[in-house]
Amino acid sequence: MQLYSANRDSRIGVMNSLTDLPQSLAAHEFRHLDKILKPIGKFDGEQDIDKRIQLLKFINPALPEEIQLTIPSLVTEYYVESALYNIETVCKDRIN
Repeated sequence: MQLYSANRDSRIGVMNSLTDLPQSLAAHEFRHLDKILKPIGKFDGEQDIDKRIQLLKFINPALPEEIQLTIPSLVTEYYVESALYNIETVCKDRIN
C-alpha cells in the first residue's frame, strides 16, 4: 500500500518513498525504531498542538533519511496528526 507520492527527491508532504524501504531490519534498527515509537505513544491523545509539533520536530531528525519529512513552515493540526500517524505506521511495519 502506497501512502503518498513516491518522489524521493521532494520530501514534501506527509511521507515520501515509504514503499522503497528494505524489508529486513538489523537488531539496532529495530531498537532505533522502537525508541521512535515510544514518544509517539506517550503523546497519543495529547491535545496541545504545540507539544505535538515539538514532538514531530524532535522525532524527524531521528528517522532514517529515506523517511524524514520536510516540515513546512505553516503546519496544520491535520498535517501533524497525519505525519505522526504515518511515522508510527511505517515504524511498526518495518519492525513487523
